[in-house]
Amino acid sequence: MTAEPGLIADASRDDATPVAGIVWRVLLLVAFIMLTIPQWITQMGAGLDPSWCAALYLSAAKGLVHGRDFVFTYGPLGFALIPKEYGDVNLHAVALRLGLHLFWWTSVGVLLFRVKGYIAPLVFAATTAMSGIALDNDFNLILAGAMILTVTGFLVLAELDRRPEWAVPAAFIAGAAVLTKFNLGVACTGALGIWVLMRLARDHSPRVWMRLALLGLVYFGSMAAFFRAYSGPLDALWPFLRASRELASAYSTQMTSDDPASSGFNLMVSMLGLAALGLIVSLARRSAMAPAFAIMLFPMFVLYKGTVVRQSLGHFLSAWPVMVSLSALVLPAASRTFRTRIGATVAVALILVSGFWYAPTSVEKVVTRGAENWVALCKLDRTRAAMRAYDSKAKREQVLPDAFLERIGTAPVDIYPWETSYVWANDLNWRPRPVFQSYCAYTPLLDQMCADHYRGANAPKFIVYSHVAIDYEHPCIVDPRTWIEMLRWYDCVAGDGPLLLLQRREKPRWQGTQRLDVASSGFTKSYQPPDAGRGLTFIKVDFELSLLGKLQAMLYKVDPPLIRVEYKDGEPANHRLVWRNTAGGFLVSSLPRNIMGVVHLFQEGVADEVIGVSFHDPSGRLKPEFKITALKSGGDVVAPPAVATSTGGPVAR
Repeated sequence: MTAEPGLIADASRDDATPVAGIVWRVLLLVAFIMLTIPQWITQMGAGLDPSWCAALYLSAAKGLVHGRDFVFTYGPLGFALIPKEYGDVNLHAVALRLGLHLFWWTSVGVLLFRVKGYIAPLVFAATTAMSGIALDNDFNLILAGAMILTVTGFLVLAELDRRPEWAVPAAFIAGAAVLTKFNLGVACTGALGIWVLMRLARDHSPRVWMRLALLGLVYFGSMAAFFRAYSGPLDALWPFLRASRELASAYSTQMTSDDPASSGFNLMVSMLGLAALGLIVSLARRSAMAPAFAIMLFPMFVLYKGTVVRQSLGHFLSAWPVMVSLSALVLPAASRTFRTRIGATVAVALILVSGFWYAPTSVEKVVTRGAENWVALCKLDRTRAAMRAYDSKAKREQVLPDAFLERIGTAPVDIYPWETSYVWANDLNWRPRPVFQSYCAYTPLLDQMCADHYRGANAPKFIVYSHVAIDYEHPCIVDPRTWIEMLRWYDCVAGDGPLLLLQRREKPRWQGTQRLDVASSGFTKSYQPPDAGRGLTFIKVDFELSLLGKLQAMLYKVDPPLIRVEYKDGEPANHRLVWRNTAGGFLVSSLPRNIMGVVHLFQEGVADEVIGVSFHDPSGRLKPEFKITALKSGGDVVAPPAVATSTGGPVAR
């Protein structure tokens, strides 16, 4: 096929590669494959992250429909990114992981033959491999690099060779990426969209439009086929995409965290800035490297955002190797001249050195892990049996109290706020609310979905409850509409240490609400909730980002406001606020401090009494004035009779 005219000069290649060069590249590819063979199975566990890992496998095994029954940042293919031993689902995870790596290895192998010389191919292979080798704590496990680099690698090939057919596997993987982890899908889709725009800039003839339409069919066809196979009917695909976008929309303002020990922010900004500078310079010089910079820039921005919002060492080490590997994509296009190739090789080599400086590992681990994973794949039955034996020990540590299990039996149950490992360990009949981990229900739409589930006909009969929250939030003001419906529709029937068992009532504790007060307030001002008599008082608080806050949230992040709770006993408490959800209302008159406060609230209708609340905005990015609406529960709160339990206090029989 003849080369097409373009805005950017094409990179020339030798018509024939010397035999020594071919052998060298084949050896590099073999070494690359051996070093990046992924893990196939990892152990189950308990806790925040292990619980959502277990939930992904439970959702696949139970046929939950993503976007309708199940909403999370990982989609219906997400289980393949965190491989666990869970029946036939694990076999699918192994097949999907192997298939992705075959695509990745193919793109790397072809690109190696586009890199001239002997040192440059070595630097390219080593830098690209950083996203797949064994790093400390296995941060490459979820295959973010394999997925992003596969898409961007094929797109760079399509640009270098002026062969749009190379974009077909990129579109196929990008469509599947949306169903694995939404931000990975956005990164891959963004890179694909940039390539499409570059293609149209060169030629927007009907022939090109037709080819791009076929490429779109591959992208959406891949997405639809995998969704139908691993989630449910296609009419749920749009709700899944909408729910995933909803999760992404508030991530930068509700999930922020800072770890003083992490230097990730400066490194991420530097890498992103270098890529942007490279694009500007290469465009000005009409360099063949410009398309590579353009294709890698959007995925780098997505990785940067995920890191700086949850600014912790773990998030940094999950994204940093991928950003380092993306820099290698300029090398195939830098072979136009000897001087350009040498300069690009030195620059990428320095980036690789800095990559290992901040993401350490050991030579022994890098060399041996791939071989161990290959043996584990060849002896998959034995590997799975060993993991089942390991997981059986973890199950015994998560067994629920006999009193809970006797009551629950085979009835549907949910876990609040997140410890889904109880479902896996006790073989429970899981009927989760859509956002099965409460800290992710941080927008009114997501909170309302879960509230509707708890008050609907398909609500679980039981809830295993823990009074905990992340990031110093108050457990009752994370997904407050959901929590209120739980209080309305459930009784506390058993307790054991930090756990309560809630059972659904025939009728709610109260019906409707009555407005008590509407006031305008501001940050630092104390607000005294009006007395609701024998009922409960709730308040709705309407916060809004300023224009500067919206811009900062788009490019960086905005720390959420705080709530200061003034209790009647004189001991105040400060909590981070899930501020978008406060517009739906939250309980304020009796805010439980601990698990016994929850017991008293469910049993007696009164917990730790509150006399005032105030709000504080450390970021200064919300509008200074906001409206507060106070409401009361309709009628008295009806409480059941009580008996003593191992929690040390009364619960409902």
